[in-house]
Amino acid sequence: MTIGLLLHIVLSCTNLMPPEDSARRVRQGEVFIVSMPSSIGTGYTWQLASPADSTHVTFISKHYIAANNLDGGPGTDQFTFRAVKKGWVRLRFQYVRPWEKMLPKDTRYQTFSITIF
Repeated sequence: MTIGLLLHIVLSCTNLMPPEDSARRVRQGEVFIVSMPSSIGTGYTWQLASPADSTHVTFISKHYIAANNLDGGPGTDQFTFRAVKKGWVRLRFQYVRPWEKMLPKDTRYQTFSITIF
């Protein structure tokens, strides 16, 4: 393997996202956090692609946690929810620039399947 190819592979892996569909199990009444890597300096942020099913979960808050003290550097978007009713819910997020009216074709999505027991 050439050094150039190896360097390309390493650099390509630095922005890995979790699997497209991540499953989680939480207890009824439990507060849980969904976290996804983000970089606020690019203008992109994670948002719910559609409102959460309020029958099963309640959205509490969203916070950006910087990975270091560099302005605009990488970090994590954290969404906090409360599991209110036993069942199953899918939370789908999109990585967007909130002020853009049209979603680009290459919009990234992340889905979490939440089982509440």
